[in-house]
Amino acid sequence: CKHGVVGPIVCGNYCLSTLNHGRPAYRKEQHPGKPDVMLYFWDDRDGAAASGWWLSPKVGSEVVWGFHPSRSSQTPPMTGWKVPYDGGVDPHFLISVRRDMTASTTFGRLQGHNQAQE
Repeated sequence: CKHGVVGPIVCGNYCLSTLNHGRPAYRKEQHPGKPDVMLYFWDDRDGAAASGWWLSPKVGSEVVWGFHPSRSSQTPPMTGWKVPYDGGVDPHFLISVRRDMTASTTFGRLQGHNQAQE
């Protein structure tokens, strides 16, 4: 994500946290002085326009940093994200998944085009 404000907020490592509306929700690794970030799915209970995958400080927050309109994906889509949520699709915003074999926990890395992948 090349957005100067939103990119530093949302880019980083995420860990599986809970379920929301029947799909996994992820929390960004916390860093002192940085905002909490959740990546989660919202179903169509508030209308089709609100349904999809969201990046915000907490599940259901009205503060939003990113959005993907996919309602069919069971996990966060890898590409096609609007970051910031009210902008166009950011081709540099990517989600990759890795598996930590020792803990059997799924981690995600949200990254910008110029950042190194772990």
